[in-house]
Amino acid sequence: MAIVDVVHHTDPACSWCWGLEPTLRRLQVTYGPQLQVTRRMGGIIPSLEWLVGRAYMARRARQIARYWLEVSRKVGMPIDPALWRRNPPESTWPANIAYKAAQFQDPALADRYLRRLREAALLEGRNIGEYPVLLDLAGALGLRVGALEDAIESGRAKEAFFEDVREGHRLGVAGFPTVFVRLDGREVKLEGWKPYAAYEEAVERVSRGRLERRPPPDLLSFLRQVETATTQEVAAVLQQPLARVRGRLVALESAGAIRSRRLPRATVWLAAPPRRTVRK
Repeated sequence: MAIVDVVHHTDPACSWCWGLEPTLRRLQVTYGPQLQVTRRMGGIIPSLEWLVGRAYMARRARQIARYWLEVSRKVGMPIDPALWRRNPPESTWPANIAYKAAQFQDPALADRYLRRLREAALLEGRNIGEYPVLLDLAGALGLRVGALEDAIESGRAKEAFFEDVREGHRLGVAGFPTVFVRLDGREVKLEGWKPYAAYEEAVERVSRGRLERRPPPDLLSFLRQVETATTQEVAAVLQQPLARVRGRLVALESAGAIRSRRLPRATVWLAAPPRRTVRK
């Protein structure tokens, strides 16, 4: 079976990359095992202090906060700029390196970790440039924190991150997101955030239209698959109006089928854990 590789050059704190999450998830449920998403880290801010100087950092952080709200309106995903108003990260490199360290343990769990890093930064205002935060998020997901620290402190994770950066440089990656859609030597490069149709057209082009498309999934099965999703993502994947999806989600929560995490600017939905059967 031909597998289209969607290579996403990204950063955990990139607002435009957060806006790409609904598209990547819709591609994955539409094409199933015929498509895989591969992440490459880029490191969008090496050091805010190094880039702009300490005296300018506060003003720059306020500018980024306003910019994040502009991006949110453009991409349709909720974003809370509290991170830049309360405790701006001096660098996004630590989060990139932590993700590479997680890949040494379990690539699939590492991708869940990357998603959790995005939620923490862009919805919860947590500083993912601080190692205590990175380790706390990792441990809550089931990653071995000691092994993660060893990979970071030994330099192995940093070198893996630098290899991703070097690959991006070789390929001319100048910003995030940059996505390469590849199959059998054919490739389409997409630079910057674009609507879903552009990515689907790229998949169809490199596959020459030979992939089978699946219909939109059942809401509950989708949540069980991805574990967490915003209302906007559910609407995008199910291809239904936002208001209708919101009503369905609220009804399912009232029935105990799903749970929610209410945040100042977003609601994150989670599949409810299965009920335990009490044996008498």
